[in-house]
Amino acid sequence: MNYIQVKFPGERAYGLPIGDIHFGDRAFANEGRTKLQGNLDWLKEHQHEAFGLLMGDVFNIAGRDTKTSPFETDPGEIIAATKFFEPYAHLFIGAIRGNHERRIVDRFGFDPLELFCERLKIPYLGISALIRVQVGKRPDSDWYWQSYYMGVHHTTGGGKTLGSAINAVSQIDKLISGCDVYAGGHNHQLVTGVRQVYTPTPTGPKLQKVHYVSCGSYLDYADSYAEEALYAPSKLGSPRIRFSGLRDKHDVHVSL
Repeated sequence: MNYIQVKFPGERAYGLPIGDIHFGDRAFANEGRTKLQGNLDWLKEHQHEAFGLLMGDVFNIAGRDTKTSPFETDPGEIIAATKFFEPYAHLFIGAIRGNHERRIVDRFGFDPLELFCERLKIPYLGISALIRVQVGKRPDSDWYWQSYYMGVHHTTGGGKTLGSAINAVSQIDKLISGCDVYAGGHNHQLVTGVRQVYTPTPTGPKLQKVHYVSCGSYLDYADSYAEEALYAPSKLGSPRIRFSGLRDKHDVHVSL
């Protein structure tokens, strides 16, 4: 698990975890491409207070033994994705691997996402990461009013329900506990859930709000694998996670 820190001096910060794009899949078409372009443009406009994070399955990487056919995938997907993201690469704090990139790792021993990240100078984070987000710089000090922790993993397993997506994300706390946010991909659902847990402190137990976020996808539904497999249509795009930097407000808000 990799560990990275980001700092934003203002009163708020935003995280935009983008995953399950599946560049090259024919279902990455008009709606998904337009939605992705809009999110990248928003990220660029708010770069002083926002960061992007790639959540895996940037590429499709279809083969003869995969659920999606190689005859329905653009063989130039990695080059196309690199050109698409190049103007926005500096806005991303890292990228984690998805199961589709894993297909190349299993067969040939290298991760195409790592090569993509090297070309674009995006930190390659491998399987999972812990992110510390510091927001709200104190006057005349290097300290920040608020500090948040975010655990990210592409996740595993299937399921056709919203609950199955959240259950998959909730498994990340097996890797690391105590995060304010857990974010995962893989299930192509754009959904979030919240629960409160007690955490130990020197003065006794403290109630902590924990957000679980399934980070959506960019694949159009019509004539896709999802339609063929009887998955329900899901809203396309990515969640926008807001972190408060106010002195007396430790707060996370997720917009879908």
